[in-house]
Amino acid sequence: MSDRAPRTLGQLMAWFVSAWGEEMPVRVHERGVWHDQSGGSALGSPAMAPAMRRLTEGSPYATDFDPRLDLWEGEAAPLTPIRAALAELRRSSPFMARDLWRIACCGDWRALDAWIPERYREAYVHEALRRLWRIYAHREAEAA
Repeated sequence: MSDRAPRTLGQLMAWFVSAWGEEMPVRVHERGVWHDQSGGSALGSPAMAPAMRRLTEGSPYATDFDPRLDLWEGEAAPLTPIRAALAELRRSSPFMARDLWRIACCGDWRALDAWIPERYREAYVHEALRRLWRIYAHREAEAA
């Protein structure tokens, strides 16, 4: 995280796309057939890679805390800080969080739904990213 907060829409988008990309696993599947404690795949579905499983099934607030190694949980760093910030934004602004998720998936804010009039889209996305940055920066400052 840089010391200067991104201000323009372009800077915020660059930060968001970069941070989002850093949290995305490279592999979806690994070798072998899927099976876990609850059973397995009778049809031979491929096993999901552990990082992808954490992304799809885990909490956005998961940390790297390990009780075998760490003394206090307060020092634990979030595994997916941008997802945690997005989950926190969802509490106060669920539509903004949903739209940022969509932007993250496609990488371009111009692809937003037409429910936002076109003349307001840029300002809306800028405000959504600004709010997300504030949450993210606050959480990073607390962790430091």
